[in-house]
Amino acid sequence: MTPVRMIVSTLALAACVAAVPASAKPSSILGAWTIVSSTPAPWVKPGEPPLPSDEKELIGHQIVFSKNAVMAPSPPLNARCRKPNYEYRNYDFGWLFEGNLPEPQDKAAAALGFKEKFAPGVSTGCEGVSDFGFLDDNTALFGLNNRIYRIERKKR
Repeated sequence: MTPVRMIVSTLALAACVAAVPASAKPSSILGAWTIVSSTPAPWVKPGEPPLPSDEKELIGHQIVFSKNAVMAPSPPLNARCRKPNYEYRNYDFGWLFEGNLPEPQDKAAAALGFKEKFAPGVSTGCEGVSDFGFLDDNTALFGLNNRIYRIERKKR
């Protein structure tokens, strides 16, 4: 590759990286979070009988994510694990809630509070509830039994 082409290629790559918004980088999940609310999932059909809810056992409880473990109310989350393998990335909306968002998925995601054309998120690699989508640095969502739960980073 000629020096001129190398410079042009480098500049083009830099422009692409600069075009990604700062909010595109998923937040770190590490720390203590509190389960603050729950709503019926958008894929639940009107009139469909609700699944038994774990809402009372979860609201107000903490999930603690550390480098070496995830500690959460178990059951019902069954998210306790040692040696989580955190995978951060920007997911398309089909990833959210195991692909259960109704079409059009971008509108369903926006109604839940996602502001981008993707869902910044993390998968813990643990059994049970393992996927969390970030609304912002201090708020994330997860799905369980046809409900959407909202967690907020615990203030220090």
